[in-house]
Amino acid sequence: MIIGLSIILTTLLYLILVAIVYFSKPRIKNVENNVYSYLLIISIFNLILEVCCCFFVAHRDSYSLINEIVNRVFLLGVLSWLIIFTLYMVYISFFKGKTFYQEHKKECIGLCFLTFFGLLEFILVRPLYYFSNSTYTYSYGPATDSLFIMGILSIIIDLICLIKNYKKIKQKENYPLIILILVMIIIAILREINPGIIVINSSFSLITIIMYFTIENPDIKIIGELNKNKHILEKNNEERSNFLFRMTQEVRKPISNIESLANMIDTENEYVKLEDVINAIKSNTRHISYIVNNVLDLSEVDTRKIKMQDSKYNAKRLFDEINLFIKEKVNLNVTYNSSISSELPIYLYGDYIKMKQAIMSILINSAKNTKKGFIDLNVNVMNKYDMCRLIITVEDSGCGMNIQKINDILTLDKPLDDNDYKKLDTMDVDLNITKKIINIIGGTMMIKSEVGKGSEFIAVIDQKIASDKNDIFKTKYDYDKKRVLIVDDNLDILTKEKEIFKNNNIDVVGTMYGLDAVNRIRNGEEFDYIILDDDTVKGSAKSTLDDLKSIDEFNTPVVVMLEKNKEMIKDKYKDIGFSDYILKDNIEVSINNFIKRMK
Repeated sequence: MIIGLSIILTTLLYLILVAIVYFSKPRIKNVENNVYSYLLIISIFNLILEVCCCFFVAHRDSYSLINEIVNRVFLLGVLSWLIIFTLYMVYISFFKGKTFYQEHKKECIGLCFLTFFGLLEFILVRPLYYFSNSTYTYSYGPATDSLFIMGILSIIIDLICLIKNYKKIKQKENYPLIILILVMIIIAILREINPGIIVINSSFSLITIIMYFTIENPDIKIIGELNKNKHILEKNNEERSNFLFRMTQEVRKPISNIESLANMIDTENEYVKLEDVINAIKSNTRHISYIVNNVLDLSEVDTRKIKMQDSKYNAKRLFDEINLFIKEKVNLNVTYNSSISSELPIYLYGDYIKMKQAIMSILINSAKNTKKGFIDLNVNVMNKYDMCRLIITVEDSGCGMNIQKINDILTLDKPLDDNDYKKLDTMDVDLNITKKIINIIGGTMMIKSEVGKGSEFIAVIDQKIASDKNDIFKTKYDYDKKRVLIVDDNLDILTKEKEIFKNNNIDVVGTMYGLDAVNRIRNGEEFDYIILDDDTVKGSAKSTLDDLKSIDEFNTPVVVMLEKNKEMIKDKYKDIGFSDYILKDNIEVSINNFIKRMK
């Protein structure tokens, strides 16, 4: 008995130390770490209960009721550990990395509770007997037999998991599973030899400790997640580079066309109609303007202006459904290709129906007018805070359109009428209706086409990202440091200002647009100070301050940067709401003085 208690107390002490280290470190919020937290707490609880069991069994004549309660609670604790560990091994063997668990989380948790309460009856209702002498103290009977049977079932389930994962046997997350199987076999043998040897709970606790050093070490998990995200970032960077290259080519080609058209005017070619050249130049400049202002420029994006509905939809599923539908519509001589950016958020807020109608109508139009060749769908995204810009490009090798028809479509700015709605119900949608739909959902559309050579359609639609409160990675900051946001549209000066703050061990973020600062605050970012340049191309510090104050519960001090000639009216800036000011004529000295005031 003394040896058994020594093992229990030693294991308990070591497990408490592991728990202190584990819970004192930042942890990734995922299934594995949540489960391990439960196992750790239950193991400590069970070891304490086991010590109590030894005492109350030895003194059961004096504490019969307490002895009965403590021993049965202890059995429930061991049962809980077994069930949670087994379900965890099933999860990592069959469901890890899949969406099944996330989509059916409530059902899985409900099944766990049903399993637990089903076995609970056996342990609470069945008889439990006790034995105690100077050497051994233990409980036995049908209740403990039920727990032993549960252990055997766990071994069978774990063996199935082990067989399923035999190719990954070198991975550390399988070690606890192997050890549990060995431990259960050893415990079964010891139980037959001498039921007084109390090592089962200590053995489970040992597995819990081993799990910390294998799959559940927070540092290892964070490193693993960082490596995983490194590959995701590399893939995203590659997609972004390819997208920007395509957009660069989109701008270069019309610029080259304009140069050629200008040369034609210079040569005064008698076969060239000036009106046609001017129309062609306008078309090319319109295309450049669209790419620069509607596709690439995110500086003026204000999430309040996004035409958003409260309906949340699965963006990835939307494009999967579109692809399945269009593949059946294209001609046998046409190759249909689809490329969806991996940066596309899973869920967005918006009008799912009209989004689907708009994209499908463009693709149906391409399918009708393309008898051979290809139809390509490319979906690129530009994410900024809680906003996602969808750049949907459809390119085909169909019959194409003349410039007059393109202009008629792009200049269309009328709402949907009754005839349009009837066509929507039958999916008989032409490009005129498509343009109207895109206008309704707040998007823009560009068409580039040449008769006999094909067409390219670009639709740009801003949607709000449906944030997930269970995201693994949330932005975390070192709260020992002050955090400052600077708005200055002079990049050279902004870089210098940021450097001064960094040299003073202050976390600093810079932006060239006041609206960007407003969106950051609206999106939940926190700063100790916001510093605004008084005069910027995109608006004054006063207008940005007004926008910031319109945000609920905004109370961050806002500082204005002034030219030397405005120092005499600094008090007026304080009257309108600025907490302090910084002079720009000697920026380094002024910022250092401000930093001293911050502290």
